[in-house]
Order: sequence, then structure tokens, then C-alpha cells
Amino acid sequence: MKDRDKLFAVGLRDGSKIMLIESESRRKALVTSQYAAPTPMSGFPRSTSSEKVSIATSSSPSSSPVRRADTAILAKISDSRGVADELERELVVVEQQVAQNKGIAVTERKEVVLIQELCERELLKLDSLSGDGIREHRKAQVQRINALCERAEALKDI
Repeated sequence: MKDRDKLFAVGLRDGSKIMLIESESRRKALVTSQYAAPTPMSGFPRSTSSEKVSIATSSSPSSSPVRRADTAILAKISDSRGVADELERELVVVEQQVAQNKGIAVTERKEVVLIQELCERELLKLDSLSGDGIREHRKAQVQRINALCERAEALKDI
């Protein structure tokens, strides 16, 4: 999968604007690593300022920059991605256990129900989010979590 496909999958479209923000902890880690042993990437310049860098990926001047509120909403969607990743890992483990046992045990059934409940909770959190330009991000995340719910439901029916 190419980088362009990955960006498209998470909701970044042509003409979108992105804002790169360097966190204070990352900056400190970079400054500390400057004095450490050289790395293969040490020939590249390191940023030591904590100012924000904005990169526009579009050539259209009419598109508005990302607002702080939208950035906060995108951060919540990103948190939801982390939760979905964890739920998917748990679901894979349960699927492997079911495949090994050639059926679903009571404990595995309880884990599946828990995964479904956590998926529903994440869907409710995503439903509460609204803002300009986040529809695609939210929609992709909702589809991903719905797919996890369907996989969990299929396990319950075994």
C-alpha cells in the first residue's frame, strides 16, 4: 500500500490542509538525542523550535485552515482509532482461540459480548462529534468499528 493510499484511507483528500504540531516532549527528546550517539538519520537537520508548521496540500486559496475545534475533534477520532486497534487485537485473539477449540466457550462468548459493548460505546462517542471537515474521518472510523461489531457477532453465532 502506497503512502497516498494510506492517507486516503484515514480520510485525507486532495485539497486537504494538514497542520503539523511539534509537541514539547518530542522536542525535548530530539534535543536530548542530538547529544546521544549518531543515528543513520543524523545528517538531517533537527527542529529545535516549538512553533507550529502548517503545510497546505492544496493550491486552492478558498479552502480554510484547520480550526482548533476541528483539531480537537480530530484528536478524539484519533483516540477512537487507538481504542479500535485494541479491540481488533482482542478480537483476533478470541478468533484464534475459537479456531483452536473449534467452537466458542463461555469465557470467549463473554469476551465477545464485552468487545461488542465497547464497540457500541465508541460508536456513541463518535456520534457525538460534529464539525467542519471531519465527516469523512468520522465515517471511516464508524465503518471500521461496525465491521468489528459484525465480526464479533459472527463469532457469537458459532
